[in-house]
Amino acid sequence: MATIEPCRDEQQLREYIDTYWRKGHVLARDERMFAFQYKTPWVDRSVFAAGVSVLCAYEGEVPGPGRRLLGFLGAIVAPYPRPQSYWLALWHVLPELKGGGQGGKLLQMMQEIAVGADGRGSGWIGTFGAGPEALPVYLKRGYACRAVRRWVFGGWGGGGGAGPPPGGRAGGALGFFGGGGGGRGVGAGGFGGGGGGGWRRARARAERAG
Repeated sequence: MATIEPCRDEQQLREYIDTYWRKGHVLARDERMFAFQYKTPWVDRSVFAAGVSVLCAYEGEVPGPGRRLLGFLGAIVAPYPRPQSYWLALWHVLPELKGGGQGGKLLQMMQEIAVGADGRGSGWIGTFGAGPEALPVYLKRGYACRAVRRWVFGGWGGGGGAGPPPGGRAGGALGFFGGGGGGRGVGAGGFGGGGGGGWRRARARAERAG
């Protein structure tokens, strides 16, 4: 059994990221980057008492320090596109627990927090991009899918030069957004709508943009 609650131990989380997400990940080795992402001025400390906008799944049902970390879901809290918006950033559970529902519970709780962030039930939650495992989860929950342009600097060119890849651009990416117009945003009880057809159209737009 596991208990989901706001992050209690920042160092434990960073060690988890280094061990299970990627060795030497910037959030594990750089305290300033961790703070930039998860400790923004807009984090609601009445929800995240430690000021870290991350939900963690801890082993056991009794709250307390020293418990094993089983997974987490982070969010960048920022004033765009709404005064307190939640941009999901890193979502992981231990490999042996995948398929057991812990990841879905983390997302559900973060959604509930985001929806109530403005006190009126019309909060906002979304993310840029999604891997092949996360994509079906977002679509099943009604997230809208939109094609967006992503620009990436990677020091191209070699020999001291820097420039874009062939074609002069970095290609397209897919964004998944919780808000929506026409009464279908988070505040309306959904997450922007969007089903398989929307996903196919967005993917086609991204491919054309690339």
